[in-house]
Amino acid sequence: MTPPAHDDMLLTLPQVCQVFTVKPSLVRSWVEHEKLRPVKRGSEKGSPLYFARGDVAALLHGLCRLCGESFKRANQRQEFCGQSCRQKYSRRAKG
Repeated sequence: MTPPAHDDMLLTLPQVCQVFTVKPSLVRSWVEHEKLRPVKRGSEKGSPLYFARGDVAALLHGLCRLCGESFKRANQRQEFCGQSCRQKYSRRAKG
């Protein structure tokens, strides 16, 4: 089940990796490329970063542009839930 996008429960990096089954390097990459911002940091150097669960979910899950169904993204540019919706959308755009 996908947490709602407005979910602001804070998770540490290890918790994000466990809940969403992603690697720490992927989360660090999102932060580096400004796709995900830590909500807060601890006061000391090396202290944990905290992320809003809804922000992470929004990166991983999307709504299909055609049918509106929720789907897990394979990459950040994915706009459709599957090949059939992508093809139907392309046919509509051409015709």
